[in-house]
Amino acid sequence: MNHLLTATEALKSYAIHVDTIQLIGQSGNIVYKVTDSDKHTYSLHLNKSKNDALDSKWTSYDALKSQLQWVDALAAETDLVVPFSHKNMDGEPITKINGVLCTLTSWLEGENKSHISTKEDAENIGTMIAKIHKHSSGWRTPDGFSRPAYDSSAIVSVLGQLDQASGFSFNEKTLRVLKEAGNKLIRFLDSQDKKNGMWGMIHADLICPNILFHNQEVRPIDFGACGFGFYLRDIALLFAFTPLELREAVFESYSKCFPLQGNYVKLTEAFFVAAQMESLNFLLRIPEASEWVPTTFDKLTNREFTSFLMDEHFLFSGEPFWC
Repeated sequence: MNHLLTATEALKSYAIHVDTIQLIGQSGNIVYKVTDSDKHTYSLHLNKSKNDALDSKWTSYDALKSQLQWVDALAAETDLVVPFSHKNMDGEPITKINGVLCTLTSWLEGENKSHISTKEDAENIGTMIAKIHKHSSGWRTPDGFSRPAYDSSAIVSVLGQLDQASGFSFNEKTLRVLKEAGNKLIRFLDSQDKKNGMWGMIHADLICPNILFHNQEVRPIDFGACGFGFYLRDIALLFAFTPLELREAVFESYSKCFPLQGNYVKLTEAFFVAAQMESLNFLLRIPEASEWVPTTFDKLTNREFTSFLMDEHFLFSGEPFWC
C-alpha cells in the first residue's frame, strides 16, 4: 500500500490547504506532520500498525472515536496541552481511505528526552499525570464509548502467547519467573477494587517518547494505548525511565493534585511488573523485537519480577533493570 497516497487522499477531506507532508514514523500507526498554506501544523495518523501488531480493540472505528473523545475532553476541560482532533468536512473525526482509518489532530511542538534527568522534570510530569487522573475520575464516558481495560485479561493473554513465541529465545529461568509473576498478577489485579476512585481512563503509555518538553510545559502525546486502568499504572510505567532518586519527586508532586492510596509504593511495584508484562502482548507480534526483548526480560525477571514474587520492595533501592 502506498501510504503517502493514502495520506494525500485523506487530507482532501479536511478544510485545509496542504503545503507539505512529512513522514514522522510508524509504530502503532503511521504519522505524518502536515503544514498548511498558513503555516498551521497538524498530525495525520494512518491507523495501521507496523506488522499489524495491534488488534481491533485498539484500532476499530469505535475505539478510535472513543480515544479522540477523551483526548478532546482533556483539551477542553483542563489546562493540559494535548493533541485535540480536527473534524473532516462531513463533521466526522475519522476519515476512511482505502480501508484505512485516518485521524487529524493538532501538532504539538516540543522535545523528547531519553529519561527523566532532573527533579524539576519529575515534578512537572507528576503534576501532569495527576491532572489527567483528576479529570478522568470525574469524567462520564459518552454513550458507545469503547476502550480496552488493563485488567487481568491482559496478563492472561500474555501467558497464552509465551509458549508460542518460538522466535523469542527466552531462557528457562526467565520463562518460569514470567509465568509465576503472571499468575500472581492475575490474583492481584482481580483482588483490586475498581470502585474506590483509583480506576478510570489512563494514558497507559507514558514513556519518554510520548512526553514532550516545551518551555516549562510537559505535554503528553500518543494516546493510542489509552484505556481503563488503575491510575498508579501510569506512574509505574514512567518509572522505567526514571532514576530511583527522582521517583519520590513524581509521587510528591502528583499527590498535591490528586490523592495517592495509603499503600501506593507496594501497589506501584505491582503495576510496574504488570505494565512490563502487558507490553509483551504487543512486542511478541513484532519479529524484530526478538533481538532485544529476551535480554531485557532476563534483566527484569532477575530483579523487579523476582522482588515482586518475594514481596520485597524495589522501587527506591537496588539497581534498575536498564543498568
